[in-house]
Amino acid sequence: MLSPYVRRQVVIHEPRKNHETNVTTYIFTGCGEYYTIVFKMGGEFKLARVFCESTGPGLDAHIGIIQCWAHILNHEEKYKAPESPSRLYCT
Repeated sequence: MLSPYVRRQVVIHEPRKNHETNVTTYIFTGCGEYYTIVFKMGGEFKLARVFCESTGPGLDAHIGIIQCWAHILNHEEKYKAPESPSRLYCT
């Protein structure tokens, strides 16, 4: 059951905002510099745009994509409800 008082960062049924569309278009069109950093978390982890292109249909996802999602999910664990079970993702 979801709390009506918590605004989720991603809501599936809402349309994408213009800035979200601009970012995804830049990342997945294959134009521009391949090694432009598109994701950075702290000083420890960076992801270049070229690795995002491995998320297409029929392709194997680059390990950097898996690490990126693991960092995001582990970060989001800090904001979970105290009664929710703790989780640790792909460390």
